[in-house]
Amino acid sequence: MPFTPFHMGPGIAIKAILQGSFSLVFALSCNAIAQEELEQIIVTGSRIQSSNTDAPQPITSISAEGFLDSGALTASEALNQLPQLGDALGGGSSINTLNSGFNTGTQTVNLRNLGANRTLVLVNGRRHVGGNVGTSAVDLNSIPTGMIERIDVLTGATSAVYGADAVTGVINVILNNGYEGTNVSLRYGSTTQSDGEEAALALTHGGRFGNGSYLFGLEYSTQQPIVGGDRRFAQFDGSAATGESDTNNGSGVNPGGLFFNSALTATGGFDASGAFASPFAERFQRVPYRYLHNETERLVVSGSSHFDMSDSLGAFVEATFAKSTVNVQFEPQLAVFSAAGFASSGTAGFRFPTAATVPVASLGADLRAITRRFVEFGPRESEIERDLLRFAAGLNGAIGEHTWHMHYQYGHVDAAQIDFDTIDKLRLLTAIDPVACAAATGCTFVDLYGCGTIDPASEGWVSDNLQSNSEGKQHVISAYLTGDLAQIGGRPVAYVAGVEWRAESAKIEPNSELIAVVNPVTASGNLVGLKGTRTFFGNTDGEYDVAEFFAELKVPLAYVFELGFSARFSDYSTVGEEFTFGVSADWQINDAFRARASGGSATRAPNVSELFAPDQAATTAIADPCDTLDDMGNPLATATNCGSLVPAGYNPTTLDQQIRGVSGGNPFLNSETANTISVGFVLTPSDSTIVSLDYFDIEMSDVLAAAFGPQATLDRCIATLESFFCDNIARDPSTSFVTTIRSEQVNLAKQSVAGLELSFSQRWDLSRGSQLVWSGILTHLLEHDQQVNDTAPVVDLVGRVDNIENKFNSSLGYLTGNWQFGFTVRYLGGAVQSVTADPTVATGNSIGSQLYADIYGGYRITDQLGVRIGIENVTDEESPVVTQLFQNNGSADTTSAGIYDVRGTFWYLSLDYSF
Repeated sequence: MPFTPFHMGPGIAIKAILQGSFSLVFALSCNAIAQEELEQIIVTGSRIQSSNTDAPQPITSISAEGFLDSGALTASEALNQLPQLGDALGGGSSINTLNSGFNTGTQTVNLRNLGANRTLVLVNGRRHVGGNVGTSAVDLNSIPTGMIERIDVLTGATSAVYGADAVTGVINVILNNGYEGTNVSLRYGSTTQSDGEEAALALTHGGRFGNGSYLFGLEYSTQQPIVGGDRRFAQFDGSAATGESDTNNGSGVNPGGLFFNSALTATGGFDASGAFASPFAERFQRVPYRYLHNETERLVVSGSSHFDMSDSLGAFVEATFAKSTVNVQFEPQLAVFSAAGFASSGTAGFRFPTAATVPVASLGADLRAITRRFVEFGPRESEIERDLLRFAAGLNGAIGEHTWHMHYQYGHVDAAQIDFDTIDKLRLLTAIDPVACAAATGCTFVDLYGCGTIDPASEGWVSDNLQSNSEGKQHVISAYLTGDLAQIGGRPVAYVAGVEWRAESAKIEPNSELIAVVNPVTASGNLVGLKGTRTFFGNTDGEYDVAEFFAELKVPLAYVFELGFSARFSDYSTVGEEFTFGVSADWQINDAFRARASGGSATRAPNVSELFAPDQAATTAIADPCDTLDDMGNPLATATNCGSLVPAGYNPTTLDQQIRGVSGGNPFLNSETANTISVGFVLTPSDSTIVSLDYFDIEMSDVLAAAFGPQATLDRCIATLESFFCDNIARDPSTSFVTTIRSEQVNLAKQSVAGLELSFSQRWDLSRGSQLVWSGILTHLLEHDQQVNDTAPVVDLVGRVDNIENKFNSSLGYLTGNWQFGFTVRYLGGAVQSVTADPTVATGNSIGSQLYADIYGGYRITDQLGVRIGIENVTDEESPVVTQLFQNNGSADTTSAGIYDVRGTFWYLSLDYSF
């Protein structure tokens, strides 16, 4: 099929539907536009049939052609280029996420940076089952990209139309159910550093039978990992205090170990040559071991069929099976041996009782291990396998001038996480004692004393592969009736009225070896974990259901003016009754100028994980603002309130600041609510020019979120002494060192986002049928305020790396004959890692603006065969350093892969053949 005249890409090229449309359409052809203008379709944001020219809210769309030209392997990669989207991973690349388990490797979307759980994802207008078990966040890995006709992005509250979770907007994936023929596509891509390779094969086949049609798709793709050590910005660990990455950071637990020398009555360690030195302060860099880009394998099989049983009765069926496997890697396990033993820092996964003293003949002294990094065992690895099944079937028909629709939908997700070579603490204690190990069947001695002294074969006895499982289910029954009630001035008063019932359930079952037990050394005290670095205190097993009634009404008050109304009543088994509404106005002032406005309420009920997840603990690093000395012995300025919290001379070491972070569900949560407004205009002075400008404002109350991460909770406690924060922090009664920080799910008091969004497109018709199109989207964030409770100060997050003030995407596309070329830029304004950091300490807080440039080209060799090639990040822009000073990051992290490009220059080539 030849390229169509308005064809553009990649992924951020914009063309507006002309003649006063409100939809900004990515890479649509003029043939597709003409067809949509004539057909009555269900527009995203409404269940009332209309043409796109009547849409009351701005819609950004990515077409199938635009998706292919973008070079993206999955739908989320294309979507997350849009400036309306926030942090795509939400900390998903960090060690903390892996320690939490189960959600690693999902690809979600995050409108307005208010969280993936507040962005509702639909397929053909129907809610999709969540890919992260226990939540509503949809894994876009499970959506068949080869069958996509377009993806609509509606940035406004539409809870009254589609139900809960549409707080910031809706992503509606429309599948190409009318496709006829067969298409086979191949794709390969790689970075210029020969890593991160991607390969994909897709088959799409569609046809007709009698009064029906069918569509089948099969996709298989792989993505190879990128290791931190292969990128310059990930050579050295990041600092949570300074926001910088350098050799002075890094873990104090090194491969040679740290030991107490009885002869010297001092500590020391073995250097790389094997010599013992005292004092010894070698640093171990963790980030070079970590995957910046996870290894992923993906298979999606999907099919659908639509058929007419009579002139007034039709039916459809859809089914999708998706399997994804994600492999994650991070630094080797460590051990800390102390008198506090397993209970030290609560259930921190690397704490062990005091090791036995061992004579070292070469030193003529006894040594006792204090710390050791098990580099001989290699990096730690986990694999997450996720199987998703989605099935929908329904009927639609007509009763006179009215039409009806009803369907049933079932979704099922099974996820398993395998933590490879998880250390068994009791066995390790045996293996490091030569006498005890010799008496234990199968034990291979673990020699802690020196670099490279541990036999890698000993790992087989001291570790296990532990699998944890989770399962999520969704049932939906929905029905609605639509039609025209009357005529006003020759225009219809259209309505929709319907009912919906939905049930969600989730089970999360950590491996039994990861469940906390009574401390085997003390036989009392805190429950502790005896395997791995994360500990759970039980299983998640919860469910809820909701019954809903909804209605819409469109009223034309004049030929050029229309009002829309929507309402939804919901009754949850958990939080009770909720009511949401929406109002919209559409005013065609003249042929070139159209004004629009919409407003409404939205709600999000707490999901299963937020309500019922058991407490779980993971090791996390903090920097205590009350510390008086840095790791090099230099004095630090302490916070004003530290005198009331810690004794004079308080100085925890790096190891003392590796603490237990605890999180869990809260069955007493309420729903969060929001009020959203948008006001804007569309200017179309000609058929080749369109400009739109919209103001948006989202005001949220009782926001569902973890109070703060461990570091932010500690900082706010010390700064304010508020019990809301301080009650979640436990300190050792004798040393005052922090041992545990709890991040509890709560209903926060307030969060609000406001900004401006400018879109434009200009087309020039050149000689011999060639065309040039320039287009772009600019977002300007005016505010993102967050208030934790009614007495806490309001924090403005504008300018933080996940709330960049100015973002801009622009594309210039040229088409002539069977040739196509394009150039795209993506601009991210300057930012900071923390908006509250002390500039005298956080010397690396500021991040400069980033500009990414992509080029692409395509040639239609024959009507059946086409080729595309592209280069992303042509100038090889390097990711800026983003450390744990940014509260969403984990210990030692040096980037935010959901915001900045970690691959560097990446090229791809694709072929497609249709017959």
